Amino acid sequence: MQVLHIVPGYYPGQPAPYEYTRKLAQIGIDVSVVAYGRGNEPAHTTWDGVQVYRVPLSTQNRFSARTTLHFLHAIDVITANRHYDIIHVYAFRGSGLLPLLFHSRATKWVCDIRTGNVSSSVLRSLLADRVTRLESCSYDAHIALSEAVGRRLLGGRRAFYTVPLGVDMQKFRLVDRKSLRDKLGLPQDKCITVFTSALDASRHPRTLLEAFYLAQKQIPRLFLLIVGGGTAEKQVVNWLSDLKLEANALFPGYVPYEQVHHYVLAADIGLAYIPITRQYMLQPPLKTVEYLAAGLPTVATDTLGNRTFVQHGINGVLCGDSAKEYGQSLAALAHNEDGYKQMQQVARSSVDVYDWRAIVQNQLIPAYHQILAGHKKSV
Repeated sequence: MQVLHIVPGYYPGQPAPYEYTRKLAQIGIDVSVVAYGRGNEPAHTTWDGVQVYRVPLSTQNRFSARTTLHFLHAIDVITANRHYDIIHVYAFRGSGLLPLLFHSRATKWVCDIRTGNVSSSVLRSLLADRVTRLESCSYDAHIALSEAVGRRLLGGRRAFYTVPLGVDMQKFRLVDRKSLRDKLGLPQDKCITVFTSALDASRHPRTLLEAFYLAQKQIPRLFLLIVGGGTAEKQVVNWLSDLKLEANALFPGYVPYEQVHHYVLAADIGLAYIPITRQYMLQPPLKTVEYLAAGLPTVATDTLGNRTFVQHGINGVLCGDSAKEYGQSLAALAHNEDGYKQMQQVARSSVDVYDWRAIVQNQLIPAYHQILAGHKKSV
């Protein structure tokens, strides 16, 4: 089977395309990727058995119409005179043109829906989701990372396969936490809470910091580790200063995806703070499943996405998204030593079924075979 993944982002970068393709290559699938490229990256390379073709793009213009046209043209050049069994496209604005322009280059075209639009404007988000649904009509088959996301983006009458978000259980295996903290410059005598996230205003990072501030006033041994980059990075630095948290926090900024697990494994409690809004309610968060895979009891806002992984009182706690509610839940977990230990014992095993390799073998490859066989998935 020859498979091409078209990724509107850097590679490695977005976890699902990166992990799906690597696991496909590991079990003998001929897999290639076309993705965005930074200026210092080679145009063509082999990465863990995956043929990677990168299209150099400015980070400042990644989402412009000109960038999309440039990306489509590069895909045309790279795939010219080639034929794939499946071209697997992660939906992006303009991706609906691909099967129309280059239909003969694949036996089947697959549209993969990873997320809805996360604009702070509900109207803009609704309109963008409708455009995604319209663009998906040109594809032979569809994949979504969850039933709820698929229903929202594709509608109630469109059939799709569910291939969920996963975690590398081997990467997040338990390690010597003391040595890891020494390496990362983290205190040994603190209860370290970790928050990994893209940092932008729509994700309400200020509320998370205020929640930690309230919890830390009750439990002084709490320490905050923030891992991530984004448009709100400078604001996060200022907010840490405003709340006088600098002595009880570490903010290394953006960390490459391949290194994030070191920071997670060094922590004691995972912070799965997701605003309870239409834009984020359905999305299963990568951070949540990674915290649990690392054995971290997790404080999670009560979104449908977080509920995919967190069982209240079993491997973590679910709570509201206000600073007061979230801060109280964090303080209560840190204070309840017996409850914490019980959650810690089951956290890792609670997400065994989400190992990337199992997802690829049990869900992605069977979906490919059914799509190629022309089976119509029932709605």
